[in-house]
Amino acid sequence: MAITIEERWDSPQIQLGFNGEQSGATRTYMIMGTDDYDKAVTSFLGFVDEGFRTWSLKDTDITRVANSAWEAVVSYGHLTRNNNDNSEQWPAPTFQFEISGTQQKFLHSYRTIGVYAPPGRRAPYFGGLIGVTKDSVEGVDLDVAVSTFSETHYFPPEFVTSNYISFINRAYGRVNGYPFRGFAADEVRFLGTSGSYKGSERWVELTYRFAVSPNMWDIWIGDIGPIWKPGWAYIWVRYEDQTDNNAGSLVKRPVGVYVEQVYPYLNFASLGIGW
Repeated sequence: MAITIEERWDSPQIQLGFNGEQSGATRTYMIMGTDDYDKAVTSFLGFVDEGFRTWSLKDTDITRVANSAWEAVVSYGHLTRNNNDNSEQWPAPTFQFEISGTQQKFLHSYRTIGVYAPPGRRAPYFGGLIGVTKDSVEGVDLDVAVSTFSETHYFPPEFVTSNYISFINRAYGRVNGYPFRGFAADEVRFLGTSGSYKGSERWVELTYRFAVSPNMWDIWIGDIGPIWKPGWAYIWVRYEDQTDNNAGSLVKRPVGVYVEQVYPYLNFASLGIGW
């Protein structure tokens, strides 16, 4: 059986500090096709030296995970030019941000300030619902802030492997499971990466885009609360027709509030651009 070596799609890559300082790299590979540890090591070391030669190999940890299958975690040191120069300056990243607005439909108010009715009558109370009709809740379109930011980082060409592109594709739309760039977990969503590279250039330029939706505490919908809503979670409400004894009529009232995780999590450190 031939020995095959593949990089795992979720393998962390270059790890940078927020100020652009390069602090090393790791890659994770699967070695398949042999039960012999020495053959696995020999085949892998030749493969990995060819695949990432601008980095100095620091450590390799190879462990058996199944019959004829091994996992190799490789650690690399700082980038060097492999010539008489001691090192090459790593280009500093650049950052951009934008705060704008968009419209979002709200079905509930934060609180009902006043309820008024004609003389001699009582207006039904809807528990904060907005635009209640006989059959539905219409809500209202209101402006909300939208915050987006992007970062441009520079990497050696061998960093942008087909495996890493596959990883970025799978990472699209995921939400930070850990704090990132000063934002709490659940607040940042990854919107993808674009890049450019010419064969004569030393660095590949990659731009990473993100959107921010703040976490919300102490939400009340009718008499239900306080409710915790992570930034990119989806919230929906179940209503029932209930009798308003004061007004003597049926009204819609919230009887259940549901907060759903709709985007998978990702440790953004695995993007290779630091925390």
